[in-house]
Amino acid sequence: MSVYQEIRKSGSIRRGDRRRTKREAAKMGFSELKSQTGSAMEELSVELALKHIEEEMELEADRLAGAAKGKHCRNRTGKRHGYATGYVIMHGRKIQIDRPRVRSLDNKTEFELASYLWAREHTALDMTALLLLHKGISTRAYKPAVDIVASIPDGICSSGMSRSAVSRRFVKRADQVVDEIMNRPLDGSRYLAVFVDGTQEGDHHVLVALGLTEHGEKSIIGLSEGSSENASVAGELLENLKRRGLRTDGGLLMVIDGAKALHSAIGRVFGDEVLIQRCQVHKMRNVLEKLPDNKQTRVERVLAQAYRADGYVRAKVSLEIAADKLQLEGYQGAAASLREGMSETLTVLKLGVDPGLRKTLSNTNPIESAFSVHAACSKRVKRWRNGRQVLNWVGMGLLKAEDGFQRISNADGLSRLADVLTGHAQSGLPADQFNNVSAA
Repeated sequence: MSVYQEIRKSGSIRRGDRRRTKREAAKMGFSELKSQTGSAMEELSVELALKHIEEEMELEADRLAGAAKGKHCRNRTGKRHGYATGYVIMHGRKIQIDRPRVRSLDNKTEFELASYLWAREHTALDMTALLLLHKGISTRAYKPAVDIVASIPDGICSSGMSRSAVSRRFVKRADQVVDEIMNRPLDGSRYLAVFVDGTQEGDHHVLVALGLTEHGEKSIIGLSEGSSENASVAGELLENLKRRGLRTDGGLLMVIDGAKALHSAIGRVFGDEVLIQRCQVHKMRNVLEKLPDNKQTRVERVLAQAYRADGYVRAKVSLEIAADKLQLEGYQGAAASLREGMSETLTVLKLGVDPGLRKTLSNTNPIESAFSVHAACSKRVKRWRNGRQVLNWVGMGLLKAEDGFQRISNADGLSRLADVLTGHAQSGLPADQFNNVSAA
């Protein structure tokens, strides 16, 4: 049970203490919430929804009283009368909440809060919180979320909770959540591999980093947004990872799509301690798109077989032969593409990575699969206003995907990989000169 749940459950804690404890709970990191509840996104939606309810009840109480709490007003229409214990139901849980009380000036009538009555309707509340937070970070472009907000009774909207106000409040919360999670410290785990890939929404590019720990656990560890996947965006992402504690002194493998700006930024930020694995899927795609349709199937089969070869030398020879043949057949573009960065597409073979683990580490598919979750959430958006909106959508979509991440099935070979990476880091050799003898 979280600290916040404890104060909600207890009716004996003073309101001031309850508020202080609530503030402390609000500062808890995402990982702590996850470890305590087993469902971080659900807990987060509850926390945000409770804050929102309390704010709206206070606004409505001020309106009914004719003045803000503690302010004198000659035209007052009512008066504040402390707080009463109420409750709302979210995710099947009865959660205690402090409800402001407002009476008429003659003390004969106590006003009902429309915002509290609506909050008691748990189905509408749950749907609003989850849709706005998980599915869209609130924008009119996302129709299902707007439809839910449109169902809010008029009496609540008159108390200050308009559709636009709901959107603004949840957008603000989403900003805070994405900032917190994407800046969480990284020095508590050893990462053996970091996958980096990008996605585009409109004119905006978001570069994403996904980390793989020595225990086979995956998590989103960084985001960076810009007008293109240039050196500035790549450098910002990598510098952020380094500043937050991503260690490379024990060696690190970075799996990338082959973008030159990213490749250059890795060398500039981390130096020779990082080994690069070029995504084999991206490389194959780049080669095939330079060939006519009737040649693609044969070449794809040859490349796939080479990437599955037993040993680095054998694979490299097979790829060189394939490139020479493409050159002789007149497909100079495809041959040049295959030769470019060839050695880096075979880094996992050079390291002697186990075949099962090699399949995971030879491409950026772990991020690509996470992008599919984001795409499902963003497909209804017709217009992107700015880069921050894109960053929020991508970030929340990826966090939703992260909630479903599982430990990789072929993690048995990670300890061996850790030893090899450490050997490279201690050797002081540039990546192109390092060779794991056991992988020859």
